[in-house]
Amino acid sequence: MEAARQQRGRTHRRSLIRGLVAFGLMLGCAVPAAAEKLVASLSAPRVEISSNFAGAEISVFGVIDRDAQTIARRGGYQVVVTIAGPADEVVVRQRRRVAGIWISGTSQRFTDVPSFYSVQSSDALDEIAPSILARQLRLGLLYVGHGGPARGSLGIREPFREALVELKREQGLYVEQEGAVTFLSPNFFRTTASFPAAVPDGLYTVQVYLFADQAYLSSTSLDLVVAKSGFEQSMYVFAQDDSLLYGLAVVIIAVFTGWLGGVVFRRD
Repeated sequence: MEAARQQRGRTHRRSLIRGLVAFGLMLGCAVPAAAEKLVASLSAPRVEISSNFAGAEISVFGVIDRDAQTIARRGGYQVVVTIAGPADEVVVRQRRRVAGIWISGTSQRFTDVPSFYSVQSSDALDEIAPSILARQLRLGLLYVGHGGPARGSLGIREPFREALVELKREQGLYVEQEGAVTFLSPNFFRTTASFPAAVPDGLYTVQVYLFADQAYLSSTSLDLVVAKSGFEQSMYVFAQDDSLLYGLAVVIIAVFTGWLGGVVFRRD
């Protein structure tokens, strides 16, 4: 009996060891070692919005770090840089003309839409990554608006999404530029992103993706802060912290301005 019990124990231990080894091999296959790593930096980690703010530019620099065993990529490297602003919820309405009057018709609500979105790449996006991979990584304006759940009236959603993207592009808040990422050497690249005067404030995410031969190799992420400064920031904090006093101050200023205008332009 004792010998049989010991034999069962040894068999159980061997089975457990084989299971752990198989699990380790499975993990090793699922998470391959990265041969290339990205090191990226911003020319400025913060964009200040003041009273005379007319836009800004931020440069993104990056270096591709290769280990000694990494073989040279025959087709070279490709890089995609995305800058996404704080997520927003947008309602797109279709206007139609009825009896000479424009009224709102069908609408669609998009959630988790970036308030600002810039995509810059070293080559055409369809040459850098296959469509399935680009959709997974959401690279390009083609995939904006597909993430959040749809709410609103039923119907075809795509025309509303296209209208949303086009409106943001006209405002300068959505940008897609192919060939904007420049390689200064085989392993060193840079690009410059522009922010319009109407850029919303908040925390932005700068994502840098590395590709080679239409294969995704590595990525890195950086934080960028867009914030009001000076008088605008003081008024914003005042309105948020003391909304009642802010409202009273606005009313008093409006009444005083109206009275002063009446005095100045009074006619005898």
